[in-house]
Formats: sequence, C-alpha cells, structure tokens
Amino acid sequence: MSYQEMEKISFPEKTMEDWKRAAESALKGRAAESLDRLTYENIKLKPLYSAETSALTPKSQYPGQEDFRRGIEPLGYSKADWKIAQRISGETAEDLKQELKRALENGQNAIVLPVEEHFLESFAGILDGAHREYPFAINAAGSQSSMLAVLENLPQSKEIHGYIGRDPLAEAASEGLPGDQMVEGLYDDWAVTLEKAGAEMPKLRTILADAVPYHNGGAHAALEVAAAAAAATEHVSRLLDRHLSLEDILSKLVFSFASGGNFFMEIAKLRAARIIWGKIAAAFGAPKDMQKMVIAAETSYFTKTMADPYVNLLRSGNEAFAAVIGGVQYLQVRAFDEVLGSSGSFSQRLARNIQLLLREEAHLLKVADPSGGSWYIESLTNELAEKAWDIFLQIESFGGMADALEKGWIQEQTREILEKKKHDAETRKKSIIGTNVYANLEDKLPDRGGRLKEGANSGWTIRPLHQERLSATFENIRTKAQELRRGGGQLQAGLISLGELKEHKTRTDFAAGFFAAGGIAAEHSPGVSGFPDAEALLKRDYTCYCICGTNQQYETAGKQLLRELKERYPESVVYLAGHPDSPAEEWRELGIHDFITAKSNVCSILGKLLEETEVKMNG
Repeated sequence: MSYQEMEKISFPEKTMEDWKRAAESALKGRAAESLDRLTYENIKLKPLYSAETSALTPKSQYPGQEDFRRGIEPLGYSKADWKIAQRISGETAEDLKQELKRALENGQNAIVLPVEEHFLESFAGILDGAHREYPFAINAAGSQSSMLAVLENLPQSKEIHGYIGRDPLAEAASEGLPGDQMVEGLYDDWAVTLEKAGAEMPKLRTILADAVPYHNGGAHAALEVAAAAAAATEHVSRLLDRHLSLEDILSKLVFSFASGGNFFMEIAKLRAARIIWGKIAAAFGAPKDMQKMVIAAETSYFTKTMADPYVNLLRSGNEAFAAVIGGVQYLQVRAFDEVLGSSGSFSQRLARNIQLLLREEAHLLKVADPSGGSWYIESLTNELAEKAWDIFLQIESFGGMADALEKGWIQEQTREILEKKKHDAETRKKSIIGTNVYANLEDKLPDRGGRLKEGANSGWTIRPLHQERLSATFENIRTKAQELRRGGGQLQAGLISLGELKEHKTRTDFAAGFFAAGGIAAEHSPGVSGFPDAEALLKRDYTCYCICGTNQQYETAGKQLLRELKERYPESVVYLAGHPDSPAEEWRELGIHDFITAKSNVCSILGKLLEETEVKMNG
C-alpha cells in the first residue's frame, strides 16, 4: 500500500454506545457499569472517558490563565521550575552546614533546615551565604518568629526569598490547642510577626495554608482541598481584621499539600485547589495575578511503611511525579527510611535524585501541563472541585476553619475517612505492597508502633487530630509477632493441603499470604486425602493450622479430617480457607476457629491469634 493510499484511510468513528456494547460482550453479559468504582471522595470512576461524557469546562485552554487549573505560569516549568526542597538534617551546626553545601552542589535548589531553637544561633554560619542565591522552603511552625528574627540581621536580608511559613490552625490541628489558649491570641501575636517580617524581608513569604496534617490524619483529597481553602480564608479574614492589607497577605501566602498514592487523584487535587482558591481570592477582591496559588508539596508520610522499606522509594517516585504533573512550586521527597528513624546521606541522596530524574531524564521541565485536556483528569478535576467546594461551604457554615476545628467537625470527618481506609487495608481490599500483600518475613521491624498522636476528649480548645500511617496496624502485629518469637514462640502456620496441587494451590497460596501479613510463616503439607496423611504436619505443633482445598473437598474429606484432628489435638487452632458450601455454624461446631477469605479482616484475626498464643505461652 502506498503512502498516498494510506493517507486516505481512516478508522470509523465510535460512539460511547459502541464501546459499551464491546465491553459488555467482553464481560459476557455483565453491564459495563459493573466496572465503575467509587473513590473515598464518593466520585464514581468510569472505565472509559470521552469528549461525550466529560464535562470539559475550564475558563481557559491555556496554562497561566483563569481558572488556573493548568498552572500559574503560561510556559509551565520551562519558565519557572519547581524547587527541589529536601530537608537537611545533622547532629551539629557544622554537620548541617556541610550537608547543605553538599545538597546544593548535587542538584538541590532550595534551603530546608531544621527548626529546632538550638540551631538558630548558628544559622548564619550554617547558611554560609546560601540565602543570597537560593530560596528558603521551611514550615517553621512555632519557631517562625525566632527564625525570622535571626534572618533579619543577615547581610542582604532584603533579598531573602522563598518561604518561611506558619499555619497556626494546622499546628493546632496536629498538636492540639490547650484549653487555656484561644485562636484569637494566636492571630494577635502572628500578625505582629508577619508585619515586621514583611517590612524587613519583603520578598519572603510567611503565611501557610497547610493541608498536610489532614492528609496524615487520613483525609481524602476533597477534604484536604477544602481544609486548605478554609484555612487560607480564615487567615485572610483574621489578618485583614488586624490591619494587614489584602495585597500583603496574598503576596505572602503559600499552600502546603502532601501528595499521596492515588496518582490521578493527586494531580486532580492540586488542579482543583487552584480553581477553588482562585474563586475565593476573587471574592476577596484580589486582582487576577493575586488569585494564583503557590504550592509547596511533600510526598506522603501516611503511605510509607516500616516493612519492606525500599518499596517506599517507588511510592515516593509515584507521589513526586503526581505532584509535578499537578503543578507545584516546591517539592520535598521523603527519605525511604524516614519512618524507621534511620535516614542518612544515602537515603537523602536517593530522595533528591527522584526529583532530578523527573527534571533531567523525564524532561518534565520542558512540558507545560502535560495532563491538560485529558478527558479523565479534566473530569476528575471538575468533580473533585465540586466535592471540595461543598465541604468548604460546610466548614464556613460553622463559622470558618477555626470554629470547625474547635467543634471537632474536621477531626470527626477525617477520622471517619481514616477508618474506611484502614478497613480496606486490613481486609486487603487496598494493597500495601510488602505489608499486607507480598510480605517479606525476613524483615525486622523496630520495636515501636506507628501511631503519632491521639487527642483526649476534653481539656482542649482544639483537640489534636489523630494521625497514623496506614500500615501501622499491620506493623504493630508484626512487632508483636517478633516479641513472641523472641520469647520462644514458634509462630508458624501449618497448611493442610487437600487433594492434588491444582485443587489446593489457589487457597494454599492465599492462606500463606494471609498469615505472612502478620509475620507468621506458613508451611504446607503435600496433598492429603484425610487425617492420617496430615498427621505428620500436625505433630510439628504449629501455632495454628489451615485447611485448604476446594469446597467439594471440604464436604467429602474436610469435615471428617477436622473431626479427627480435634479429637486427637483438641487445643489446636484450625482455620478454613474460603467460604464453604455448608453453613458456617456447622463448621464452628466441628471446631473451626475462623474462616479466612478475601473479605476477612487480617488484623482482627491475626491479632486475636497472637493474643491467644501469648496467653498460652505465659500460662
């Protein structure tokens, strides 16, 4: 076929109905809608998006223009690159100085230093003039005033830029605000600090709207966006009341988000946030240039695991990629071993190189808004913006973000979402690689839990927001298993495999993975047909046993095997893999401890097993 002939050939156009019919044919009669999935934000994800089904209604098709979903710069990162803002750590001021120097020589282009008070007197020496060239990117929290006071006395302080910010509401949400303190007092003191810093360091941003504590508390994307918008609205309103000008406030404002593991949702989150803030800033009377959102992002703490920690590198790469595609101005990638408390120069270098890969090898500096126009992402952005706006209005109905926190509404909403996420992880509906699926039994976890903080029910103006990593419950079980092994416990599961390999393999593999998630190794027997064949395994005195086979085998051989097993070893703990055909109560009467299925709560079942094992060991 000639080139001229090929030019005249085109594919026939297909409608959504055509695709739907083709999908239902492949699904053998199931409705195409059966592929739809609901997110935690209550957004329905469809298997296919097109121009017919997507509400593509941005005010502008170009980056840098209203409604700013496509970014705040017309040429994207090719004009204004995002800043690599890795946190520098060290034991002494000299360590920090050398680490900062090394990081800046190896690709970092923003200054992120610890906010501990004991380092402040050495700040000038640590910086060694770096502040003249590089921007700051620091959430200074309660140390903001002290840090700014030091920087004001540095040479060329008028040229200091970037951000050294604070969000007193986020601090109160994370740490709690004691009952003897009021939000009004926080803003009174803060306004004085901001006004002085604005006069001494006019190029430095100092106001944060920080959504990270809500993300780490378990919030979904819509709540994160709404919380950030509501916090910024509260800041603007209260600081205007304290005689700061709208221009001064907005020119100092930075939004802080954590980038989580749901790739497309995280992209949409940042795009939706810019849409909403643009509308709010316009409502305050801000000119178009001041409606733009400056975003500092960090990869999620919530998603990181102690088990199989190198997988955190992959998670961070995915999260950093989403943040960059979403259009951030500053980005910090957490070290893969940060949750183990052991991050050093090696893991910090790997974290920094993730960003350098995105810049230099993925060439993301050369593309303006690569996600723009994607029917899926545009549709997701619109739906997420609507959900976030509804939540924002609910927050405002309480009187604003401070009142919503004082009444505990934000904490309650976040907790509800966290419980859903935890349930999905504990039932393995949501996979955590290396933790609840494909667990590595060789991993040794530190002897500490993953929980950060939980507030009491009284004695607070604002109760602290409960925060923990999603994998923490599994890690607590794994840690408990380690302690029992050190105390002499065997902690192994014996899998009694019925029939031939092809008959029991699916459920044997499932059971082995189920127990591994709790740090319990599994050993399976060769195919057995009854109790005599399985007795060699039973004599090994395992922590528990699990019968694995087909439902038909359970009825023909499994029940009799179980009867004989419980007669001979009445104290043994025996599980059944899968749902049998006969009633569960019948199996329980025969002595089955529990059923392990795809919907079982791994943490509940294995946590109970470890408790019973500990009682036996100590009895």
